[in-house]
Amino acid sequence: MARPLNYSKWDNIELSDDDEVEVHPNVDKQSFIRWRQQAIHRERQERDFKIENLNHQIAYQTELLGEIAKLQDMLKQKDAPTFLALVQKLQAHAEARQKAQADQEKATAKAVDEEGAATPAPSSSSDQGPLSIEDMMAGLIMNIQGQLTPEIIQSGRVLGTYEQLLAEHHQRLADQVSKARAELGKQEREKRNKLSTDALCRPGFDKSSVNKGATPVPIIRPSETQEEEEEEEKKEEAPSSKAASAAPSTSTKSKTTTQTIEQIVEEFTALKDMPSTVGYISKHPNIVDESISDEILVKAFEAQMKGDTAVAQRAVHQALLLQYCARLGRDGVSLFFMRYRQDPRAQAMFQAEVRSMHQRIVERSRVLLEQRRNQTPAAEDIESIQLQCDDPDAPIEIQIPDLAADIPLDQLTPEDRHVRELYESLPDHFQAALQTGKLEKVNESFAKMPGAEAERVLQACTEGGFISIAGEMIVDPDEKENAK
Repeated sequence: MARPLNYSKWDNIELSDDDEVEVHPNVDKQSFIRWRQQAIHRERQERDFKIENLNHQIAYQTELLGEIAKLQDMLKQKDAPTFLALVQKLQAHAEARQKAQADQEKATAKAVDEEGAATPAPSSSSDQGPLSIEDMMAGLIMNIQGQLTPEIIQSGRVLGTYEQLLAEHHQRLADQVSKARAELGKQEREKRNKLSTDALCRPGFDKSSVNKGATPVPIIRPSETQEEEEEEEKKEEAPSSKAASAAPSTSTKSKTTTQTIEQIVEEFTALKDMPSTVGYISKHPNIVDESISDEILVKAFEAQMKGDTAVAQRAVHQALLLQYCARLGRDGVSLFFMRYRQDPRAQAMFQAEVRSMHQRIVERSRVLLEQRRNQTPAAEDIESIQLQCDDPDAPIEIQIPDLAADIPLDQLTPEDRHVRELYESLPDHFQAALQTGKLEKVNESFAKMPGAEAERVLQACTEGGFISIAGEMIVDPDEKENAK
């Protein structure tokens, strides 16, 4: 005899499109069914969300109960030194967290004030992310210390009060865990009673498709470019026609598939908005590198030295953006831009750091420009010219035209007149050095002249024959630096 079919399992099905449903004549039946369907899905999502939160809450509070139990065990074992050391550690952690939160609020308020926007509302602890177990224990210790009155401290009942208050907190937290577990069981039973595709169906296989982006353009160093060019030149010089025909194609491929750091820096710094920046990074993921950001900061410094403040500030913005993305790890680019778009405080803090970095570059550039202006022209323009002889013992002959005789220039021969004019064109200190007949004095006089003036004097001496050294005369413009 055939067994009767059991249809009881279908009693828990939630129907949202039943044709037999009866509604008020003034209510559209299709709309009612659609509203019922939306309500079923909404209740199901809320139930799943509540179950997930209860599981997380139970695990979190259970771990917190274990930490409180450790403190209770220390007090029961009369291990006061270890207990007090742990209390001091938790207290320091709580104070550090409070100070960091206060500093962050001040920095945010300052950044928003500089932007000219309204001051945001103070951030709550939930905005700072979930608290860790250490944060919760530190808050518990601070709460208990706030209940220690001077009478308790003077009477020496500090440890006893700690033990009592910890027991109360432990019991209160244990009750919360029990209630959460009861509520979790209730929600899970209700979920099991309601049949859905999530409970009845299981995925047989999954298939995913990933669209590969464009191949990132490799970044090469200038030295690598030079080496490739040298190799191509060698190939072009080879007698083989095969190598000669292959060289142009290699050169074309290198030019179209590689970019130098200078090109990357120029292109990335020229971007003026976030969408274009995101698009550029997606096409060139290799740009997220500390070396690239350093090169962009160098460009910012050079632009500020030239007085181009807009380019310098934009370069600082792009360099810090790359640094943030690099420090956030593998998914740093998506994390940075998601936080930047969704959190106004993150935008304000980032812009504040950009302004701070740019201000430091401005101050440093101002100092360097001031130092350049204070430098004496002699220190910049003088290029030392020194006369040497290959034989140190060679005699030196200095021929000075006879100026004692009061002979008018028009009575001199053209050659003598030219020699006298050359001599009189020499500086006074150089004429005095020539009259001493010592090469050291002549070199000292040369050292006092700028480079162009020294070259003119040397040419006049050569043309007039004022200095004659037996042997080869050597003109060393770097003698002064070598001597130093």
